[in-house]
Amino acid sequence: RTSKSDITNNTYMTKSGDSQEKALVKELNNKCEDNLMSTSDTTDCTNTIENTEGEGAKDVYPTFPFDSGSHYSKYMIQIRNSVELWLYEQVFCCYFHPSIGSETFSEFFVIDKKYASKHSTIIKNILDVMERLFGKEILKYLPSLEKLPAEGTNRVVYIHLIYFKIIDFITAQGGLLSHLEPHLLMSYADYMVFVKHKKASTSSLASTADVDENTLSKSDFLQLSMQCWLDLLLQTYKVTTLTSCLKKTSNPHKPEDILLSWLGRHYNSQRLVLWKDRTQVPNIRTIKNFNQDLEDGLVLITVTLAYCPFLVSFFEDVFLKPENISQAYHNAVRLITAWNKIHLGFSISPKDFSKPNPVAMLMLVTHLYIILPSYEPEASIDFSAALNTTVTREVTFENPNEYFGSISYVCEIVGDEYNCFSLNEKESIIKISKGQKISLNVCYTGRKTTKVTATLLVCGACLPARFGRNFAFTLKGYPVQLSESAVFNVNSPLNIPIQTTLWITTPHQEKNKTSCEEIYEVWWTDNIPSSDHLDFVKWSAKDTNKMPRRLFLLSYQLKIVQGEKVARGPLDIQVTCLSMIIQHHWLIFINKNVGDFIVKVTTSAYSPPPMSCLRGTAQLCGSCTCLENQISTECKLSCSLQIPSRNQDIWTSIKIMFYLLTPPEEHEFWSHQLDKKIGLDIVKWIFEYLKVDFHKNIQHIFDKSKTYIVSCPNEFVSFHNEAFTIIDTRDKGTNPFTIHVTKDCQFPLRTTIKLTSLDNDEIRVYDLLIEKY
Repeated sequence: RTSKSDITNNTYMTKSGDSQEKALVKELNNKCEDNLMSTSDTTDCTNTIENTEGEGAKDVYPTFPFDSGSHYSKYMIQIRNSVELWLYEQVFCCYFHPSIGSETFSEFFVIDKKYASKHSTIIKNILDVMERLFGKEILKYLPSLEKLPAEGTNRVVYIHLIYFKIIDFITAQGGLLSHLEPHLLMSYADYMVFVKHKKASTSSLASTADVDENTLSKSDFLQLSMQCWLDLLLQTYKVTTLTSCLKKTSNPHKPEDILLSWLGRHYNSQRLVLWKDRTQVPNIRTIKNFNQDLEDGLVLITVTLAYCPFLVSFFEDVFLKPENISQAYHNAVRLITAWNKIHLGFSISPKDFSKPNPVAMLMLVTHLYIILPSYEPEASIDFSAALNTTVTREVTFENPNEYFGSISYVCEIVGDEYNCFSLNEKESIIKISKGQKISLNVCYTGRKTTKVTATLLVCGACLPARFGRNFAFTLKGYPVQLSESAVFNVNSPLNIPIQTTLWITTPHQEKNKTSCEEIYEVWWTDNIPSSDHLDFVKWSAKDTNKMPRRLFLLSYQLKIVQGEKVARGPLDIQVTCLSMIIQHHWLIFINKNVGDFIVKVTTSAYSPPPMSCLRGTAQLCGSCTCLENQISTECKLSCSLQIPSRNQDIWTSIKIMFYLLTPPEEHEFWSHQLDKKIGLDIVKWIFEYLKVDFHKNIQHIFDKSKTYIVSCPNEFVSFHNEAFTIIDTRDKGTNPFTIHVTKDCQFPLRTTIKLTSLDNDEIRVYDLLIEKY
């Protein structure tokens, strides 16, 4: 992975001559000692013999076992494949896959300058590996390919010198290569030329190596050469990639010990955080090796989540104590799926966790140790938008590197549980040329009524031919205005329940998508929604409270059907207005995958129809004998009415409300006891238990005595006293009320009489029939 600082560290002043070459070698040595820190002689990641299965390993080494039938052969082939994968992915950035020990990789080719740009990336060799790992300055210490003779003995001797210099340099950095001879790294053809030349003139090569006089057969040479190449590359990996683990610590430990301690520390701390709610919490562990202790995947899962908590949804169903291979394989599948999501840049399959190769797992853990910190967000990007509106912000990236040229990135948004953030499809992959700036547009749609977070990953270890560093940003979305997507006005008669259907249209319509259904959970509030104070209550939970309410939803969910032009669904409601006040309600529809939206429902009441007919009689003969401002009952133009004490419509409505609120086994109780003292006491206790204030909509039903203002639209009817008090509004009897008619009226007199409570919460309307007697 390249960055501006990496290029700076790999740039040196050039010098010429032998003295300059010695100074350059010393400078390179100091660089590697400072940045890579050579390991002790006891640290050797090529210690393949002690870790192999079977006793035949000691008899085979130092030749490579091509026989795939033995455990040792399978073990060594796994290591070779791991090294080749490391070269392909980490060194050559996925544009050249070397074959270790092959003549193609062992040979050196000089390409004509006029064809260099066309063929320079086709074939790579060990010098390209050294350049990628140590920088261009290493080529000033190693013999140049430009001076490589075209053919003959001089060419072979020059190749021998190249390999000698490479072995010498890796050894100086702490590599254990004292057993390695340069001629064993050549191709077999070059080896034969070298042996013949050695026999003909050993004096000219005496200072180079002590070559065995006995010539190896091709099969023997290939086995020995393969193992030598593997040792060289593993030692190169040790002094570069593996030893880089020492950069982050001041303790003089082996890199392997640092990695094992790192794994154990994260596992033992994260297991209590991640799985505290599970019935089985994994036991504490001491991580001692890179194979058996990592086989169930749990250790690597905890390490991954320590740096990438946004991946927690990938591991919700892992087995915390896997009892068989199948369960461990399941954990490995989940782990690799999460790694693929973040473009980890390391190829591994679930089967590699079954009896894992310790060297391969060491390489994996080393890669995690180096790369996982790059997924920790380095900045936060805040978005603010009204509900179901979209805003866009730009993130600018710059490639200041003149040396490395263009770098491609894969952009991914992860941890976006509610799909609030998005990238333009054309911007999912961006390419930044050298010296170029490019802007990435990130969109936030306020789909949720609450704050949401996600992580933007800009992964540079995905696309050849140059890798860049990873970038991670925390995305935070804030809904600053919870506006309604629709407003419904429902007008109902006072004290009479009505049922109606609201056709709800969702703002989350998807173009070119039909015959799709989305289910929304319904939440409720009587207060104006605000992002600063959310007091939504889930209707399925509110419905269990035996509390009369004006607006009652007849369903817990809303099913939206996507049509050709509009996406909408029906919501059945019941409205019971027990007072004349206008009341506002907000319904919040929540779908985890699609988003939220708000609908406002305003309920109001109008005067109810007449409840019953009040009958009275009066005479038209004689004159009025009433005193001023007082109606006489003995006046022949007076009429006595019997007004019911109880407002039967109110109690009928309340019973219907309780019928919806209570289970069937309670219906009989409430139908008989609700309007009695015991029923009202229970309702009061429910309000106190739920800590709910008596709302104006129902408060007046608890008033035993109430005063009304009586009115009549007919001009022939009058009252000397318009105020009328009912002492006990729960009584099933009647109360006398005297009215007066004029002698000019025509009998029978048909009109209505209206009783309005002083607080305007209750209105009674009766038909009035006055007949002549």
